[in-house]
This record gives sequence, structure tokens and C-alpha cells, in this order.
Amino acid sequence: MGNTFPGFENVVTSIGAMHARIHQGLLYSSTIARPALAAAGVLDILVVTGSVPPHLRHQLAAGATGTVLLYEDTTVSANGVAELVQNKNRLSGRVNETTVFSGPTVTGVGTLLGNGVVPGGKTGQASGGIREGFEEWILKPASLYLIRFTNNDAQAQPVNVELDWYEPFGKLR
Repeated sequence: MGNTFPGFENVVTSIGAMHARIHQGLLYSSTIARPALAAAGVLDILVVTGSVPPHLRHQLAAGATGTVLLYEDTTVSANGVAELVQNKNRLSGRVNETTVFSGPTVTGVGTLLGNGVVPGGKTGQASGGIREGFEEWILKPASLYLIRFTNNDAQAQPVNVELDWYEPFGKLR
């Protein structure tokens, strides 16, 4: 089966690995947005893995400078609010094992795996910044991870976190 666009009958078409995982029904996404995270406020996101080790990437955008930390083996007394997780292939029957929660009650942050700064600052009327984790983290199965964003600004700022992951051995319904 090849490319069927006129004039391109003998051209090999390829797509990137992440794009291919969408077609396979293995890529999931969850977005957590806060229109106004308080000055020095913290947004905690709990990622709970199932029996399949997810391969996680993240992107974080904020209205001002902030810090983002990733912890492994977090302990909580309550998971928080379940966030929507969607398979990026809306025709797939595969279901995610990894779940995402916002606002967990953290009793122990766990082991720090990574940290970063979301660049920000104000230039005229514009402000804000984006931090994207270009390389994925392969998370342990049956574990809890904490992603903690802190707003370092003196005013409330918007924040948006997008988590994308694939579960290589995704289960069908």
C-alpha cells in the first residue's frame, strides 16, 4: 500500500515514533490547567502507574517564572482529583493503566529525579515561558510520581501542564 497522492505514487512516506504510537492507540494525554495559581502557589500532580511502565513526556507553560520538580516513590494520604486521561487515537479500544490526579495530599515527596525552571519574566506587556521535557522518562510500574510546579512570581499566574505517555503493551477493553 503506498502513498496515493497523484504524482507521489513511488514515494515512501514515514512518520515519527510518537506519531506512530498515536496510530497504534498507545499514546495517552492529560492536561491540567489553572487560570490563576496564587503567588508562590504550588500545583501538585500525582501520576500513578499500573502494571505497564509508561514512557512519559511533559510540557509546562506558565505566566511567569516557576520551578518544576519530578519525584519518584511519593507517598500520599489522598490521591486528589482524578484528571481526564484520553487515548489520542479516538478509534482505539486500548485503555490506559496510568492515572493522573491533581491536588494530592502529599505525606512524603520521595526521591528527586529531575528539576527545571520554567523561564518567565516580563517584557513590555508579554510574560511567561514554556518548559518541555524532550526526552521521556520510563517510569516504574505500580509506583507513584509527583510533578510539583511552584509559581515563583509575586502575583497569581496561569499554568498549563500537558502530560503525554505511551504504554507499550496497552490493553484492549
